[in-house]
Amino acid sequence: MNDQRFKTNLGSSGKRTLVVGAASFCLLFLTSALPALATSSQAGDTPPPPRRSDLDIPFVPDDNGLNKLLGTLDDHGVKPIVQYYGDFLANPVGGLHPAAAWFQLLYYGVNLDLERLIGWKGGEFTITGMNTAGSDISNNVGTAFTPAEAVCFTGSALFKMLFTQHLLDDRLQLTIGRASAGAFYARLPMTGLTVSGAANGNPISLFYDASGYRQAGRANWMANIKVKPTKDTYVQTGIFQVSTDRMNKRWYNGLDFSIRNGDGVLLLSEAGWTPTFAKEEEAPSTGKEVIQNNTSFAGLPGVYQVGGYWQHYPMPTFLGSGSRQDVYGFYAEFQQMLWRSHMNADHNFTIWGGITYAPQEEIAMLPLMVFGGVNWSGLIPGRDKDQLLLDFFIGDYSRDYSLSYSRQDQGSRTLETVLEASYIIQLTRQIQFQPDLQWILQPGGAHSTPNALILGFQVSFAY
Repeated sequence: MNDQRFKTNLGSSGKRTLVVGAASFCLLFLTSALPALATSSQAGDTPPPPRRSDLDIPFVPDDNGLNKLLGTLDDHGVKPIVQYYGDFLANPVGGLHPAAAWFQLLYYGVNLDLERLIGWKGGEFTITGMNTAGSDISNNVGTAFTPAEAVCFTGSALFKMLFTQHLLDDRLQLTIGRASAGAFYARLPMTGLTVSGAANGNPISLFYDASGYRQAGRANWMANIKVKPTKDTYVQTGIFQVSTDRMNKRWYNGLDFSIRNGDGVLLLSEAGWTPTFAKEEEAPSTGKEVIQNNTSFAGLPGVYQVGGYWQHYPMPTFLGSGSRQDVYGFYAEFQQMLWRSHMNADHNFTIWGGITYAPQEEIAMLPLMVFGGVNWSGLIPGRDKDQLLLDFFIGDYSRDYSLSYSRQDQGSRTLETVLEASYIIQLTRQIQFQPDLQWILQPGGAHSTPNALILGFQVSFAY
């Protein structure tokens, strides 16, 4: 579609009709295609046996050194957490002006199984911290969709400090402590693979539209209850402290544990369904014969979730000097594997998508956001663990937000679209290298800002 025609002929109502229509088409396609695709291929050669150890840290033997130490700690209920992300991105074309930057994030901590350590049945304690460094090219591009997922805050901070009690064979989970809402709600596994921060872990619109909904590194007091009525359904509800004035200041480093007058609350609820279609059980052996190709089909897993939030904490309006005390919004997300090879479970194809909606346009910067994509694992022969990702993110800026710019003769703000293509190269079980390309249409929703090309890569390590 011609960009200029798109800008001039598509009004606010038309834009949202188009965006919602695209989301509906994706869901309709999923509903119609799933029955036909949810069948396993015929069994062929038996896949190779799994590797001897889950620990594959480079150049370290499995039976001694660091691998042995980490395995021994895990056996005793002490699970180290180490994750590193480094993003190098540049915009050679478009945006406000060219730039290049590196940003890195180190996430570390420990998870303690209290039953193994001290005999506290069902008890679990987690404490984590974060350290970041580098710079972000978002302002150079002029986009609200952060190009680098590692960008969240600058400096060091205590993040999670949580106690979780598992009850009734894990059908009931009670969690209390310090964390962000983004660590529990609107989290779709597939979104954690993108380099773009537009929906990495959480849709970025939630951060703009509810000041108390925060991401990694921004923690407040919270309590959450999660119930699993069946093995593939759940409902959860949580309450989070909102103290944005203190939470966003670097010098607190996540160590301000106070609850003060003027603090607000953020309430969230979410319901989810995690089915696995076409799963086959392994055929039992009679002991009298050797059963060939006796590998069960792992099935086609999916995740479906809907939720909403209500915040009692003021947010300033875009027009005038007022504020709104009660803030609310909704979201829906899904991912579904549509095909998987029977011979190699790592060869599969998944689609995913979602939508967020915040109707209060006087305070919500992105009242409507639609996103989605596809993931093809094992596309290249011999590269079973590699993944190809093709994703899109569309944000519709609010009427009042746009008017606040128009009244300053800075032009209106309408739609912003990000198209992303990346390829995850799995070097070891823990190390990934991910070349990435992003094409941003109307950065910041501004007609006057040239479309931007973003090129770069991400390196990551996770244990």
